[in-house]
Amino acid sequence: MGVVIPILTEMHKIPIDSIAKYSIHHSLDIMSLEDRFTVVKHLYQDGVELTTKLEETIKEYFDKKLVQYDTVIGIILANNNKWKIYIQDPIDKSVWNEAQPTDYARFKNSIFTNFIIPHKNINQWIGFMDMFKGKEMIYKIKNMKDPRNNKGARQDSGGISKSDINKKLNAIVEEPMLYNNDNTEKILKLGLCAILEVITRHFTETNFKGLDKVYFMDYEKVVINNLVNL
Repeated sequence: MGVVIPILTEMHKIPIDSIAKYSIHHSLDIMSLEDRFTVVKHLYQDGVELTTKLEETIKEYFDKKLVQYDTVIGIILANNNKWKIYIQDPIDKSVWNEAQPTDYARFKNSIFTNFIIPHKNINQWIGFMDMFKGKEMIYKIKNMKDPRNNKGARQDSGGISKSDINKKLNAIVEEPMLYNNDNTEKILKLGLCAILEVITRHFTETNFKGLDKVYFMDYEKVVINNLVNL
């Protein structure tokens, strides 16, 4: 990351604290459902005090996955291309039970507000987390205007060149010549992938140029919005 960090902070003016946050979010995104649940059960039980910036960042990450109706709190987590709501026990806050089918309608307003992305707000190039062969959570990029069978592609695969990634970066930042083969010669392909992911996360969070476009979706939003098949 030695070459990548200066590019993100100096060229793209992304604060180092934001880069650290996106790195934590990525780590949480790729955790198994079981491990994420372990974290949720700990964070939301009574009497928990957050004493570090890391704990606060993790809590903020899961707060965005919460849904609510009346006083009932639920959390949406996805696994194997399916999403479910888990409801917090009102007595023992460390216990979360899978919602019944009738519960989903009660959460619909909260789901719509927090998770549904109108198609017009999805950027042409959208980065997202997706399950790879049912085993591994990975970062992918999809061109929404590609008419072919287009489910997105991982950028660290052998079939994707550094030149390909440069073109996607230039399209996303809306500067056709910003990245080229000469100025990225010393950057590994994995480094370019990291730049791509951080930029898409940051542009979504900061509403790049006030365009109200979404450049990145986590796995929950990917599944709920059926992004892969759009």
